[in-house]
Amino acid sequence: MDNLQTIIKQKKEGYEKIIRAIEASVKKAPKGLIQGNRRGKRIQMYLERSGVRTYLKESDSAFASEIIQRSYDEQLLPKLKQAVRLLDGFLERYHPEALEKTYERQAPFRKERIDPRIQFPSVFLGKWREYAEKTAGIRNAYPASEEFTAMDGTKLRSKSEQILADLFERHRLIFFYELPLFIEGTPFFPDFTILDPENGKVVYWEHFGMMDVPNYANQALSKMNLFSKNGIVLGKNLIATFESAVQPLNVRHAEQMLLAAFPEKTS
Repeated sequence: MDNLQTIIKQKKEGYEKIIRAIEASVKKAPKGLIQGNRRGKRIQMYLERSGVRTYLKESDSAFASEIIQRSYDEQLLPKLKQAVRLLDGFLERYHPEALEKTYERQAPFRKERIDPRIQFPSVFLGKWREYAEKTAGIRNAYPASEEFTAMDGTKLRSKSEQILADLFERHRLIFFYELPLFIEGTPFFPDFTILDPENGKVVYWEHFGMMDVPNYANQALSKMNLFSKNGIVLGKNLIATFESAVQPLNVRHAEQMLLAAFPEKTS
């Protein structure tokens, strides 16, 4: 399911939820029609029901609000149902994979000479995998005292990185560990490069695990400043988590940040 399909599906499900709530509310709401006339600074409301007009007191305000809400809901309900039918029709007829197949069916020598015109997920992911293969020989020289293994088999340097990698895996995110990122000609190794091929999104994730060590903390801040200077900005395309000897990784907070960056992964 591509990003547009996800958005449309979520919108449709949201409308369906509202429809159910309205239908339940209308069944319980009082019937009638509320009219109103301005009398100075106040509105005099009256109820019309079965051909009888009854003036309402100020104490009847909540009752009047229920009837007015019902009237509005009854006008809104058919339009919501029509919107759901239109969205259903779109989802039935929209087949983005047909666009991508047009490109994928081309012979390799033709692909090399084609501008796809559209950023297809397979092309986007293929370029990143090709980059990972080309840079496989460029490794982070920072020493690792231990080795941890994530659910997908990725080897990592710390238990916290393993927890994060497993979190990404559970949410079906594609990621690379310590993939070289060249800034001003120098390779850096963000802990994770997370990809969303459906919309061409790239988010870097850095975990700083020794923030109680002054030199380490200063280096972390310098790195964040350098990243920001080169367009990798915290809260935009960079997520950072922190811990110290007395403040461990907050996994719940990490997951909240992850889903804020990739909201489609909440479903």
